[in-house]
Amino acid sequence: MFRVFFDMDGTLAEWKAAKEPEDLYEKDYFLSLKPYQSVVEAAWKLYESGEAEVFILSAVLADSRYAIPEKNAWLGEYLPWVDIDHRLYLSLIHISEPTRRS
Repeated sequence: MFRVFFDMDGTLAEWKAAKEPEDLYEKDYFLSLKPYQSVVEAAWKLYESGEAEVFILSAVLADSRYAIPEKNAWLGEYLPWVDIDHRLYLSLIHISEPTRRS
C-alpha cells in the first residue's frame, strides 16, 4: 500500500482568491469553497481500492480561529471517510515585510 497526500485549497476545493489577507480569517471562508468533484472522486477511488492510504495535507494560518474547524467540517461533508488521523494541517505564520536598515 502506498500513501497519497491531497492538498485542499486549489486541489480538492476551488480556491477563492481573497481581496485582502484578512478575508482568510472570515467565518465561513473555507466552508464556502466548492469541491472539485473529479478530484474528490479520484481520492475516493484510491481509498476504496485499498491500494492507497489517503491523507489530506493543508496549510492553515496559525492564528485563524476558523481555518481548522471549517476545513474539518468541509472534509466531513465531502470526504467523510478520511478520519481525523489522516488530516494533516501545517501552521503558517504571517510575517510582515522586513524593515530595511539604512
